[in-house]
Amino acid sequence: MSSHLGFIFCRSVSDHRAMSQHVTDRWVRQHNMILVFDDQELTLLDRLRLARDFRSIEATVRTMVRQVKFGVPGR
Repeated sequence: MSSHLGFIFCRSVSDHRAMSQHVTDRWVRQHNMILVFDDQELTLLDRLRLARDFRSIEATVRTMVRQVKFGVPGR
């Protein structure tokens, strides 16, 4: 049995459109959710956590999930 949720942590993403298409394709074809976090997202989430801004953390992750489901590039 495998997981249907995966996280990729990387320093940077050079082609956001291709990455977005790939993770959306995985969602549509296999119903696997892959969230990609680069340094920019991790820095944002870290700052929000230090500020105890949990609503913004939720909103950020929710936006990332929507981007995967509906194929909207992150940047």
